[in-house]
Amino acid sequence: MCQRLEITGAERRERYGRVRFFNHAWDDPTALREVGTLHADEVRELTGGLFAMDVPVEVNRLLFEYDRVIIVGPVFPHEVVGFSGGNKYLFPGVGGPRILNFFHWLGAVITTPRIIGNKWTPVRKVVDRAGALVRVPKLCFAWWWSEGRVGGAVCRDARVRVGRRQRSVPSGAHRVQGGPVPDDSGVRAGDV
Repeated sequence: MCQRLEITGAERRERYGRVRFFNHAWDDPTALREVGTLHADEVRELTGGLFAMDVPVEVNRLLFEYDRVIIVGPVFPHEVVGFSGGNKYLFPGVGGPRILNFFHWLGAVITTPRIIGNKWTPVRKVVDRAGALVRVPKLCFAWWWSEGRVGGAVCRDARVRVGRRQRSVPSGAHRVQGGPVPDDSGVRAGDV
């Protein structure tokens, strides 16, 4: 764990001694809790007809020991979902194998060139729908880079906002810094 976090054993004991770190056991059924199922008719709609099958959604059961899940991470083009951010950090972050295997296979069928850098992909729709099944309040703090520095950041619920260009911070979001990223990125303030 220390190697993954790039800290020494001494830092772990001294600086982070009161912090609990968990290694997500995504392939251990006893570590997971099923939160629902994406049913075949819904999967057909979300995937544009590419698949029609029931997909159980499991997450790490430790999520339910907390009042709120806080997701912290950048937004950048992603080869499986289109863009990272929001619920994407739950899957694969704390997801179980059935939803993970399904949406990665879906991404492979669509292909990376048709996904990467696109905001509203079938894979994103599946990830956001699966995230909605996690009935723990979620807060997402996300940022993006522009010209070698933080271009902007938002703090809001974990659903990705897509399909519109926003010129201001949406209701319910709290701007932390900056403005939009370059026009060719496809991401705008408030999109995460």
